[in-house]
Order: sequence, then structure tokens, then C-alpha cells
Amino acid sequence: MNKKVRSVRRQEHAGAKRLALTGRRDWLLRTAAGITLLILVLHIVDPEQVASLLRSFDAGWLCLALLCAVAANCVSAWRWKRLASGLGIEEPMSQILAIYAQGISINTVVPGATVGGDAFRVYRLAQRGHGAMRAATSVVLDRLSGLLVLCVLSAAASVGLWLPLGGEAMDPSLAWAAVAAFVLPVLLALPWLVRPALIHRLPFERIRALHRMLYRERGLMLRVSLPSLAVQLLSGTTLFLCVCATSGASGQWLGVVAVAAPVFLAAALPLSAGGFGPREAAAAMAFPLVGLSADAGLAAAIAYGALATLQGMLAAPLFALHRVRDAPARVRETS
Repeated sequence: MNKKVRSVRRQEHAGAKRLALTGRRDWLLRTAAGITLLILVLHIVDPEQVASLLRSFDAGWLCLALLCAVAANCVSAWRWKRLASGLGIEEPMSQILAIYAQGISINTVVPGATVGGDAFRVYRLAQRGHGAMRAATSVVLDRLSGLLVLCVLSAAASVGLWLPLGGEAMDPSLAWAAVAAFVLPVLLALPWLVRPALIHRLPFERIRALHRMLYRERGLMLRVSLPSLAVQLLSGTTLFLCVCATSGASGQWLGVVAVAAPVFLAAALPLSAGGFGPREAAAAMAFPLVGLSADAGLAAAIAYGALATLQGMLAAPLFALHRVRDAPARVRETS
């Protein structure tokens, strides 16, 4: 028996060691990718100009941006609570807010993308007595709701931005951006537009199961559309305030919201160095489409990332102060 126990322990130790090595390798690859993106983006901007914009930032605008970012995250946590409640997960708002803040800390302080914080949210709900599948569903719906509304909002802002063009010829880059702004929300909404019976012949059971789950919860997604809109308006305004703080371009709110979708979507890619890289590259490429310079886009994205990192650092003490209770939380049975 002792030999078997020792053998199992050796296998567990070897597995943990392999997992640690894999995690370290992934961390190095993500960090290297993020640094590479930052180096590449420096070739399409003027580094001295960007440094000058960052050095001469307006503290008032930046403080206002921080308050707006905190408000966006608080509303986002409330949206997640509504989704979780609709799935039968009953948790107090204070608990949801604490878990959400800890997820922000993982996303911003630990190099990588938002997957880490999302996985942590699922883990904490499962640890508190809720089913892992139900917890994962709440996080997936939370992400999809925000993503869909973000694309719709950017598309609407793009329409408002291009209407004044009148009979003038539209720049080809703007034309392609317009097509993407309309097509992407439609593609994201397909799971709620296509009935499960129409895809029952697909060979992938996991895809069919995911589609059935999304289609079944379409009413719940509609109920959180307004909180999602509030989150994206606040997030887009935060980016705009970062532009005001670094570049002083205070009359471009609609343009900044129009390019918010590619900037925020790029930030979710697992190719960052401490949270920086893809977001900055996307901002430097997207801002010129709406009349702002690549330098202004990069400076604003760096300021936005710095505010996110600051929030993550402020939330980090929750890992020490907030302990998981042993007693499982209440779970409301759903039909």
C-alpha cells in the first residue's frame, strides 16, 4: 500500500511540475508576444511624441477617467450578478463585487488576457457550492453580452460619425470598417437568431450543446442588455477621457467610441506583456481612421492600461482579506 501511495504521489508531483513548466512557458510566450507588438507599434508612431504626450498628461482628466473606469466595473459586476441570479446562483452583491475585483487583479497584474480572471470567477463560484457548469455559463454569458453590445455600440457610433460625410467619398479604410461594424454584431447574434433544430446535423456535439445553452438563455441576455450598454458607454468614455488627458482632443467622443470595439477586443487577446501590447497596437492603427493620430491612440491606450493596472493593484489585497467560506452558498433550483 505504501508503495502505491508513494507512486501516486510521485505521479502527482511530476504532473504538477509539468503543469508549472507549461504555465511558465506560456507566460514567457505571451510576454514575448506583447513586447514584440509594442516594438512593432513604435515603428508606426513617433516615440518622442508619445513620450511627450504621456509626460504632459492632465491629472484632472485622468482622475475623471479612473472614476469612470471604476463605475464601469461596478456596473459590470452588477450585470454578472443578474446573469448569475437568472441561472439560479444566489450571491450577495458584496461577494460578487469582491470576486469580480479579484478577477480584474488577475487580468491586469498577471501577464496574459482576460481568460485568467474569468477562470478565477468560475472557480470561486464553484468553490462556494455552485455547479461548475452553471458558474461557467454565467461568465460566458457575461462576456458575450458585453462583446455583442460593444460591437453594436461601435457600429452605431460609426454611423453617426460617417453621416456628416454627405456626398463626399468615403475613405476605403473607413468603408471596410463600416462593413465590419455591421457584420460583426450580426455574426455574434447568430446563436440567438438560429434555432437549435436548424443545426442538429452538425457533427460537433459540443458546439450543438453550447448553441442550445445560448439559445435557451436568450431572454436572460435581453434582460441584461441595458447594463451591458451602460458598461460599454462608460468604458468608451474612459478611453475618451484618456485621450483628453494625454492629447487634449476633447471633441472626439463619437470617434473614440467608434474605434472602441477593435481596441477592447484586441485587449482580450492572450498576447500581452503585463496587460500591454495588443490594445496599444490596435489603438495606434484604429485612431487614424477617425481623424486622430496614431501617437494619440498609443498614448491614450497606455493611459487606459495604466488605469486598469492601478485598479488591479488596488483589488489585490482582497486575496488576503477576503477568505472563502467553508459553508456552501445558497443555490436556487431552476426548472
